[in-house]
Amino acid sequence: APSRDPCPCDLGVLGRHTQGFDIRNRSRIGIHSSVSATMAAVPAPFTWPEFKGPSSRVVKAPKTWQDEAILIPHECIRWWDKELREVLKTFDATPGNEWKIEALFTYIVDYFASCVHHHHDSEEKIYNPWIEAIIKRPVDKSIKPEHAELMKLLDHVATFKGKILSAPQSEKNTQVEEFKKSMEELFVLLENHLECEEKSYPEALYEAKVTEEEDGAKVGEVLMSMGMDGNMRFLPVVIYTMCEWKGPKEAFEFLATKVPPPVQEEFKKSWLKDFHENQLQVLAALKTDTPPPVPNALAAPFAWPQFKGPSSRVIKAPKTWQDEAILIPHECIRWWDQELREVLKTYDAAPGTEWKTKALFKYITEYYTACVHHHHDSEEKIYNPWIEAIIKRPVDKSIKPEHQELMKMLDLVASFKSKILSAPQAQKEVHVKEFKKTMEDLFELLENHLECEERSYPEALYEAKVSEEEDGAKVGEIFVSLGVDGNMRFLPVVIYTMCEWKGPKAAFEFLATKVPPPAQEELKKSWLQDFHNNQLKVLHALKTDEPLFEVQPGCQPVCCSVM
Repeated sequence: APSRDPCPCDLGVLGRHTQGFDIRNRSRIGIHSSVSATMAAVPAPFTWPEFKGPSSRVVKAPKTWQDEAILIPHECIRWWDKELREVLKTFDATPGNEWKIEALFTYIVDYFASCVHHHHDSEEKIYNPWIEAIIKRPVDKSIKPEHAELMKLLDHVATFKGKILSAPQSEKNTQVEEFKKSMEELFVLLENHLECEEKSYPEALYEAKVTEEEDGAKVGEVLMSMGMDGNMRFLPVVIYTMCEWKGPKEAFEFLATKVPPPVQEEFKKSWLKDFHENQLQVLAALKTDTPPPVPNALAAPFAWPQFKGPSSRVIKAPKTWQDEAILIPHECIRWWDQELREVLKTYDAAPGTEWKTKALFKYITEYYTACVHHHHDSEEKIYNPWIEAIIKRPVDKSIKPEHQELMKMLDLVASFKSKILSAPQAQKEVHVKEFKKTMEDLFELLENHLECEERSYPEALYEAKVSEEEDGAKVGEIFVSLGVDGNMRFLPVVIYTMCEWKGPKAAFEFLATKVPPPAQEELKKSWLQDFHNNQLKVLHALKTDEPLFEVQPGCQPVCCSVM
């Protein structure tokens, strides 16, 4: 689930306000509210829906509070089902649609499954034991086994993300069809289950002869059990769908009179924004081919990439922080390798392209080699001694000799600059050919090396039983060892490539929560500009025949060549 700023309306405050509070009754102890017939709509960054009536096949025209009580959560579930059914009509795993896979499963896990799970869990642990103790029988014998089946199916649905992302392209749509079939089974089972409950719960409430106030107090316990994060996901959907099945006036009255004041404040301050950005906008985007806006996207002089999934041959769908930890530097290295491969396809040192040779080797030396060198050096001097002292063995015996070979090849690559520039034209072509072969050998050795590490480091971390915080502290030492200049070169690539392998939202969250504030400030102030000018623009120029220019302080926009 996405991390958010600490909420001033903590559960202790919520608990004090829900004591003696009835979520379904209009009054709270010591407080009486009346709502005018012309009650104003709650301001929101979207349009509240108009009245349509319940979507229930059982309670089509609720007459009593017992009828309405069960519709409050059930109309939310049917709304999610309807929206996801629409999304799935056009969902496939066509290349370029990787962002859809990430966005859809993030939505299913963080919002849909999370809320449905909690609803059924709270029935089992809070609501049913209370009502069944009064009526001396189960509300309905089918409810408990259906809950178990639904929870199993919800968990099963979430597993398809990894299956789809890790499958070869030719098999992805087979996995998509299986996923859609599982989702349809879930929707049908859910609808039948909701129908059963909409017959049995009102009957149980009539039989129990409980008051609306007593029932509301028990639902208040359910509200508490959701916590602030759960309520942030569920309550906006409650009010949104209530506009549809009961009417906007009644929905806003419900919010004003039956929801604790601290929750109302959070609802207006940030939860409606979250609902708009992470539910409505995501669902709308998933029905089209346009990625949704990224909440809190970092301003940059370039476009952040969309999710594609990891380029790793080993970790195709990371499941744990141990998997993700090694991908952070490795996806950067593979991005550099891929970009340089593209550059080398057309690089030939032809007459008049000396600027390409100078720019290419400047980039290789100051950015690519510098960062790859430091990554492997910090493994040798900081990370490996720490983890190996815990597990009492090498992470992998091949790592150290491969590091030495890689460092030697990186140094060899740099030596080709002077050979190419100083050679007669006929000889230049020979050196370019040797240079390209050396680079390809380097790329292949690097990929094999990364593959080895992506098997061995997660295993070592599991074996060491270190926490994510302990690992993060050690990575923090590496961060410091890079220095300001090293971080200027590396950190923008970390965030840029993380947008691709983990998604923009996760990348910006990583930046906000895992990177020290001073580095965040430098990134925004100048490092992103450096990344744009000295990495993205340089790489783009090297793939074309457009000479590279640089704007020097005090110069006009058209200036002398950078080289």
